[in-house]
Amino acid sequence: MGTALKSLLHTLTHTSTRAPLPLEYYSLPPETKAELLSTLCDDLLDVPTVIAEFERREIRGEMVTGEGGAGSMIHMRVKAAEV
Repeated sequence: MGTALKSLLHTLTHTSTRAPLPLEYYSLPPETKAELLSTLCDDLLDVPTVIAEFERREIRGEMVTGEGGAGSMIHMRVKAAEV
């Protein structure tokens, strides 16, 4: 990830949730926006509160997963623990 993208990522993650996106975001190519979104999603999936909410919804049957739970947070965490 380039320096400019790292700087933008820092700006996005360290500002108010109601702040508008920095203007340079809008000039990024779609591929870079996708990379940025992927990074933000990966970071979000490491937040304990988010993990707990996914697990709560899965236990209550509110999330659809693949056969045998494939694709679920619980399934991924169990598989990771087995490695």
